[in-house]
Amino acid sequence: MYDVELKIKKEDWAFIVGVGVLFGSLVSALGYSLLYASLIEGALFGAILGLFISLLSLLFITTSNNYILPKLPHAYWLMTAMFFSFLSGFIGTMASVKTSSLVGVFVLHSFLDKTVELSLAIGVVTYIVGALLHRFVKMRNENEKINDLLLKSRITSLETQLNPHFLFNSINSVAELIHKDRAKAEEALLGISAFLRSVMKEASLVSIEEELDNIRRYVELENIRFEDMIRVAITADEEALCCLTPKFSIGLIVENAIKHGFEPPKILNIYINVAKIGDKIEINIENDGRELKSKEFGIGLTNLSQRLKYLCGGSVEIGCESKKEYLITMKAVYENINS
Repeated sequence: MYDVELKIKKEDWAFIVGVGVLFGSLVSALGYSLLYASLIEGALFGAILGLFISLLSLLFITTSNNYILPKLPHAYWLMTAMFFSFLSGFIGTMASVKTSSLVGVFVLHSFLDKTVELSLAIGVVTYIVGALLHRFVKMRNENEKINDLLLKSRITSLETQLNPHFLFNSINSVAELIHKDRAKAEEALLGISAFLRSVMKEASLVSIEEELDNIRRYVELENIRFEDMIRVAITADEEALCCLTPKFSIGLIVENAIKHGFEPPKILNIYINVAKIGDKIEINIENDGRELKSKEFGIGLTNLSQRLKYLCGGSVEIGCESKKEYLITMKAVYENINS
C-alpha cells in the first residue's frame, strides 16, 4: 500500500510554488530596499529565487517519493526527504543568482561575492521548511485516511457482521428449535435481536466490554447450529473494558477462527485475553482448531489491520505458538483509547 507520507497533492505543489514566489519577492524586496537598492529589482530577484527553489523542490521531492523512498527502510525517509529539500535550496539559489545576472536583473554584489555561502544558508532554511512540510503532509493525509476509513468501516463492518449466510443459518436453526424447545427458540430470537441491535450502531468504535458481549452473543447463535461445540473463554483486565476498539475487531478474528479452525465433530476452544499494558491494549486470541495453512491476510484481516493502524495506532499479527497446544494465535496491539 502506498504510504500516506509520500502523497503530496498537485494543490500542495501549486500552493508551495505560489507562496515561494510571493514570499521570496517580499523578503528580497525588503532586503534590497534596506540596502538602498531598487525595490522592484529586489522583488524580481526574489521571485526568480522562489520560483527556482519551488520548482526544484517539486522535481527532487516528487522523484524521491516515487522512485527512491519506497525502496528505502522507513527509518531513512525523513532524512532523505530533508536532504533533497536542502539540495533544492542550495541549487535553486545558485541557479537564481546566475540566471538573474544573465537576464539583466540586478543582483547585490554581496550575493555575487558569496553565492556559495548564501546558497548553503538558504539550503538550511529549505531543509527546515521541508521537515515542516513532511510533517504537515503526513498529518493531513493520515487525517484524510482516518475519515475515509471511518466511512468505509461502517459499510465493511456491516458486510462482515451481517453475513447473510450467518443470519439465514441462525433463523433456520431457530425455526427448527420452535418444534423442539420453544423456550430455547425464544431465547435464540432475543439473541439475534440483541446482536443485530449492536452491529447496526453507526459508531466505528465501541467499548471492549461491549465488543466482548457481542462476541458471546455471536458464539451462542453459532452454537444453535453446532450444538455447543464452540466454546469461548474470555479473560480481561477490568481497566481495559472501558477502552475503545474498532467495532467487531475481536469478533472478526473469532469469526475467522470458527470459519477456518472449526472441524466437527471436534470441539473448538477459543481463548481471548485482553490486557492493558501501560498505554497500550494487547488482545490475544488463540484456538485449538485445525492447523493454519497460510499466514497471508485476506480481505477481512487486511481491512482490520488498516482500521487498527489508523483508528488506534495498532497492528494485528497472526502466527503459531509451538510452545502451547493451541495451533493459532492472533494478536492485536494498539494505543489505549479511553471511552
